[in-house]
Amino acid sequence: MKWTSTIQFFKTVHSLLQAKHFIRVFDGNNQKILKGKLIYVTDSGIVVSTTSQILELHASEIEMIKTNRSLKTWISN
Repeated sequence: MKWTSTIQFFKTVHSLLQAKHFIRVFDGNNQKILKGKLIYVTDSGIVVSTTSQILELHASEIEMIKTNRSLKTWISN
């Protein structure tokens, strides 16, 4: 399953980071839909803290995640 492997990848990345890191989340049209700090990865998506609230995005809404790492790590479906 495509989403299962994506979620597993999110969990692996999150466990490696071990801290809240800034991410930008994009949809299928390359439009930024959310930016904030990655808090947690669930079975169905990710939890992100923005400046004003905490949001959970379902994996089906996410096409790409960009981090603020020096290598410009991209996570894409």
